[in-house]
Amino acid sequence: MATQIPLDPMCKKPVYHPKKGDLIYAGPSNTTVFLCKAVSLGTCVLSAALQPYLYMIGDTLPVPLLVAGMGSLGFFMFGTTALMHFVTKRYITYIYFNRKNKTFTAGRFTFFLRNKEMEYTTKDVVVPDVAGIFTTLKIKGKPFMAFDEHFLDYDVFIHMLGYDKPMKWKFKSEIESEKEKE
Repeated sequence: MATQIPLDPMCKKPVYHPKKGDLIYAGPSNTTVFLCKAVSLGTCVLSAALQPYLYMIGDTLPVPLLVAGMGSLGFFMFGTTALMHFVTKRYITYIYFNRKNKTFTAGRFTFFLRNKEMEYTTKDVVVPDVAGIFTTLKIKGKPFMAFDEHFLDYDVFIHMLGYDKPMKWKFKSEIESEKEKE
């Protein structure tokens, strides 16, 4: 009888994966983000399905009212779904760390609520000097959001962000001369 690997209560993922390694981060709002995106996507599909019916009954309405109504419906149908995806596409739902080959695997939701994973190393992670909106770190040049208080292994978190390496102090003139060389 095979032993079952326990699930993390926050993200409903196994605390250990044979290929990805140990679960080191569990996003606090996974269920909320998933449900918000699901409702938004569902209302978008429902609105698109109802549009032919609304066009048929639109013959009785004045043209300006029909244009305003359909324009508003179209905006809210696609606009809110696109806005919801823009806000949540940077949200990391979980991170695994493989201690053998020192790689991380981060997961997030796509537009159609599929799980998308990306594999990276500490060299790919940059903490921006000034964090942008919904950005706490950049992985392979792309902005992402993860909350430091929800890391399950703080030592790996420090390693991932490169805080375990010695600091490189440079004067402004040294930084400018390096930029000129590039």
